[in-house]
Amino acid sequence: MEKDYQMLMNQLVVLHDSGKYTAAEQLAYQILETHPTDSEGLFYLSRILYMLDRNEEALDIGLQALSQEPENEWIVFLISKIHKELFQWDEQAAYLEQCLRLDPEIADFHFAKAENIINKFSLQFTVQFKMSQFIRPNFFSRPVINPHLVKLAEAAVLEIQQAIQLDPDAAEYHMKLGALYFMFFRTGDAEQQFQHALQLEPQNAETNGIYAVFLLQECRIKQAREHCELALMFDPNQEIALMAKEQLHIYEAQKDHFYKSLRRGYHLKTKVVPNAEHQLQYSKILLEEGKVQPLRQLKAYLRLMPEDMEVHLMYGKAQYDAKHYTTAYYYFKRLNRKWPGNPYIEGWLNELSQMSVVERNMVPILKRCIILPVKLVLVALLKTILFAFSIYSVPKIRRQQDAQLNRLV
Repeated sequence: MEKDYQMLMNQLVVLHDSGKYTAAEQLAYQILETHPTDSEGLFYLSRILYMLDRNEEALDIGLQALSQEPENEWIVFLISKIHKELFQWDEQAAYLEQCLRLDPEIADFHFAKAENIINKFSLQFTVQFKMSQFIRPNFFSRPVINPHLVKLAEAAVLEIQQAIQLDPDAAEYHMKLGALYFMFFRTGDAEQQFQHALQLEPQNAETNGIYAVFLLQECRIKQAREHCELALMFDPNQEIALMAKEQLHIYEAQKDHFYKSLRRGYHLKTKVVPNAEHQLQYSKILLEEGKVQPLRQLKAYLRLMPEDMEVHLMYGKAQYDAKHYTTAYYYFKRLNRKWPGNPYIEGWLNELSQMSVVERNMVPILKRCIILPVKLVLVALLKTILFAFSIYSVPKIRRQQDAQLNRLV
């Protein structure tokens, strides 16, 4: 009898591992007819029902298995996963704590706890659009995480880091940690984790898709397109990659349409009333492209909207990024007189004050002492060449015209 039971259990494991869940369910019920309190049979039946998305039934059977073997961490872990599918985050958290008490050295338990924390605070996740951070304001507003959620995020990071220590070769852990860093604007750490995950599993469609979204948000369009195409090559139905592809299409469509409008507005020299919003949109696209700093466009906007402090900050940063350090320094000093006590303006002034006077003036000195004289010499040389060419060509043209008139006469 025991031999038959063991043979049936072996068959059940094979059917379960090969994904033949319907046949495995029938065999599990057959085993439980003769061994109704067998914890292993109940565990496998619960797991099979969980894989078939019959979570309520799976939970009932799982609790029966746990009553027979309350110290089995894998039964406890299965019940926690079922609660996750039922969106019962608090119940899942309680069972995960029990798992970690039974065996704190299993990486999956720490990772599942991190996911539970993320799922709980994602329900409460709200952002407030405040003024740009003074160090790295990529956009005109940056979302700031509510402070009471930061501790939860730190707890999730610690759990994933613990999981990585126990299993450093799990690409999924690095990918999730990168996504969490990205959510909280730690872009350098996020990119490091994404790249580590791709080194471990370069053909993982989900990781390539998430990395494509990250690159798109960082305005690195070419790289985003490459990873999006890779993700869809590995899995044509990968949801995140499809979303990234749609965002790329929207970006390209908007960019093309906007530049057509710019060609009409800027290059056809039509007499159009200056539009502040148009200048702001143009500035944003130039910032996203990263080719030139939109100094002229931001200045034009501020002539029309002089009280927009956010764009004043953007203009000062554009001067800084263009290496006009002295201009940026005095511009922020002027802003500080207008809006005293503003932390972002003071932050920029501190940043610029840490530079020496020589550092701040190096670029203007180079421009005045080297670039400007060279430019003047080149312009003078070009004018001389054009003048010499005109002296030679004008009499020649006149002689040709006189010859034509003589023929007509």
